[in-house]
Amino acid sequence: MRTPMQWSADRNAGFSDGHPHRLYLPLIMDYEYHHGSVHVEAQASNPSSLLSFSRRLIALRKRHPALARGSMDLLDVDNDSVLAFVRTHGDDKVLVVANLSRFVQQVALDLDALRGLVPVEMFSRSPLRGNPRDPRLLVLSPHAFHWFVLEPQSTKRPSVTEVTVPVLTAVDGWEELVLGAGREELEEILPAYLHGRRWFGGKARRVLSTRIVDAIAVPYGGAWAYLALIRVEYAVGESETYALPLACRPIQPAAPLAAGAEQGIIARVKTGGEGHPAGWVLQDAFSDQRFADALLEAVNHGSLDGGAGSTTMVPTSAFGRVAGSVVDEQESAEAQVERTNTVVRYGDRLVLKLYRRLEVGPNPDVELGRFLTERAFARIPPLAGAVEYRRDRQEPVTLAILQRYVPNEGDGWERTLEHLEGYLCRALAAGEPPRDIPAGVVALVALSSEEPPPLARDLIGPYLDAIRLLGRRTAELHAALASDPEDVDFAPEATTALYRRSRYQSQRSITGKAFRSLRRELGTLPVRTQPEARQLLELEERALDRFRVLSQRPITAARIRCHGNYHLGQVLFTGNDIAIIDFEGAPARHLSERRLKRLSLTDVAGMLRSLRYAAHAAISQYGKAEAADGAGQSVNLERWGRYWRLWVSAAFLGAYLHTARRVPCLLPTNDDLAAVLDTLLLEVVMYELGYELATRPEWVHIPVRDALEALRTETGAATDAGMAAARGPVDLADASVESLHR
Repeated sequence: MRTPMQWSADRNAGFSDGHPHRLYLPLIMDYEYHHGSVHVEAQASNPSSLLSFSRRLIALRKRHPALARGSMDLLDVDNDSVLAFVRTHGDDKVLVVANLSRFVQQVALDLDALRGLVPVEMFSRSPLRGNPRDPRLLVLSPHAFHWFVLEPQSTKRPSVTEVTVPVLTAVDGWEELVLGAGREELEEILPAYLHGRRWFGGKARRVLSTRIVDAIAVPYGGAWAYLALIRVEYAVGESETYALPLACRPIQPAAPLAAGAEQGIIARVKTGGEGHPAGWVLQDAFSDQRFADALLEAVNHGSLDGGAGSTTMVPTSAFGRVAGSVVDEQESAEAQVERTNTVVRYGDRLVLKLYRRLEVGPNPDVELGRFLTERAFARIPPLAGAVEYRRDRQEPVTLAILQRYVPNEGDGWERTLEHLEGYLCRALAAGEPPRDIPAGVVALVALSSEEPPPLARDLIGPYLDAIRLLGRRTAELHAALASDPEDVDFAPEATTALYRRSRYQSQRSITGKAFRSLRRELGTLPVRTQPEARQLLELEERALDRFRVLSQRPITAARIRCHGNYHLGQVLFTGNDIAIIDFEGAPARHLSERRLKRLSLTDVAGMLRSLRYAAHAAISQYGKAEAADGAGQSVNLERWGRYWRLWVSAAFLGAYLHTARRVPCLLPTNDDLAAVLDTLLLEVVMYELGYELATRPEWVHIPVRDALEALRTETGAATDAGMAAARGPVDLADASVESLHR
């Protein structure tokens, strides 16, 4: 007897709303196949399920016509249990290797006849490496098969200027690229587009495929735009979902699109339906100001529906005060697209932030923003509400937040670089820098309770007051986040031995991964960086030993919810004060990890590292200008930069410690303070090392040098002269730095 399709875990397996006893056919009640655990909804959400695997097979077959209609040429192999053949259809060539046995088999493939073609495994996009003249050895598990697409061996990598805008065809209008039969054609070109976006976090990973899992319609300029949710599958690791708003505008068929990437242009679109222009451009909808206006109006006046889910506006208790009286008024919209998230400013009143990388579950930016807004913490932009997307019974996904705009004079990164330019001019004019500049965390903690010397006050000037204010506001933020012992999500928790051990293992993992990447990429690094990188590789065991401090000694400080990604770019100067923004945490970390409670000194370490990055950036820029003038002051420039870092860092840390001591649970004892801060700073350096190796190898010298300094400074007794001698002459001929600390 046939049974009905089990669509979901609902009553009647989701295919009927009738009474279970009146069904024409019975449900499967067997425990192993009960509809509560085996149903289409669960299979569709599991990338390892048979349904997902079958969908991938079908998609590959559609993508490669050789699998369906190609000719077949058998290959002569040395194992009778293995079948190997090549399917060819036009330029599409596919190599198929199948094990017909129930035992493990080995086969040597002679691909000399296919010279000039590289076999690339279809699912993982991994090339089958080896000398083309030698047989390729494969080991196949029982009944296994492999599909390889045979691609021409590229001789050079195309530059950005050589990349052309692809052309898509939509017979009945461009909407079919998002909603209809043309979706697969669009999905095929999305990986190349995503790779060029700053907000795309998968640049260092190999993309297997992209799929539009839903499209939310937004009324826009008398037509529709679509907020597409795109699932990106990788060769290694979990898939990710990104938000990409799509809109089309008509153009002349021959209009040039040389600056397509900069304009957010995805593709040309040719349409053939009645009433449609002959040429369109598919682009990121934020390229048009009208979409930003339409999005604000849509999220404020109700839900937006997609094919699989819908959005709702979830206001905070401050919605009426923050946005209620102004959200309906027309304000000029200004979007900043090429950031980790897209930020839209509506006049001087509201800010809408659209998250590009989407994760299921509570967003820390919403959690911390709501908590601080409802407790009237004045040093953040008040949160009006969040836009959530929900599919059936799944947890919601935060798509966007709405905040009050805070008038400001720029972020801390911009202000610091402006200040450093003037500081370096004054410092070089002052002559030789001090000879012995203390290094190390112990020296920094000791100097944090002292007043800067007259030379530092004269050269650094009012910036010392600004950085002290930043230290006080940081401590006040942590005090506010630790102020409610009744809220389980924010109540301070003890730093237990189990947590310390877990933290130690996490630090070891980050460090081991960074050193493995450094060892693997050593030969590809800039020549001037390789000697220092080799020195650092010899200190791997010392780095791992330094982290033992956190696991071996009790820590009195409690763990609280922190900012999680605290640096100069997350601070706005408002004239006479500051505002702290962006509480979603480090974008490279999983959402569950970003919601963990941590020692408050984690944020302090992040800001101290950001100050060092700012100094590196300013020295690099200033050093280039000096080199052009033939001044040749690189050594003094580096020493004055170290002098600035020392006293600015000490001022920030001193102000933070003075304010944070009013909340005893925030800080460890004085004896533990330097040791804990040292491990946290080293952890940030290791994270930066892995980040720069994966995304910007030309900047890896910054964490390499700082890691060398940290690991050679055991007790804080090392001086500037000693470190300079160990490191050798400083080469400042590098690119200007706009780092992950902005």
